[in-house]
Amino acid sequence: MKFIILNISLFFLIGTVGCNTTEETTQKEPSCNGEEYTLKDFTGLDGCKFLLVDAEGNKYEPVNLKKFMSDPKDKTKVRVKFRKVLTGSICMVGSTVEIICIEETSPSN
Repeated sequence: MKFIILNISLFFLIGTVGCNTTEETTQKEPSCNGEEYTLKDFTGLDGCKFLLVDAEGNKYEPVNLKKFMSDPKDKTKVRVKFRKVLTGSICMVGSTVEIICIEETSPSN
């Protein structure tokens, strides 16, 4: 009987210590620490959609933007991390890239 009570007590002790859910232990999703770009709508060009444009005017065609933004807006400032991918593109305006993370830094005008 002592063995059963000891096991039950030990079970509850371990269970309550392991379930510490204070604000300090909950992790917030880290922000995207990428470069700044502007989302521009190039749907007027054949095969183009939204492109990322940097301060120098370089254009990048994200192949997975819809995964991160369901309804992108023209001229939205964003911070993005991406990697270049070798894939075909009908748009052919810039390099094709795969977004790793993206966050809006200011709403579109």
